[in-house]
Amino acid sequence: MQSDVVIIGGGAIGAAIAYFLRTHPRSCSVTV
Repeated sequence: MQSDVVIIGGGAIGAAIAYFLRTHPRSCSVTV
């Protein structure tokens, strides 16, 4: 599995960052 962005820790802030990156016009894969 390859990800463009890996967020360590998750939680509410990690989920918010992942959501922001997923909705960003430039598509990227995010792993929390």
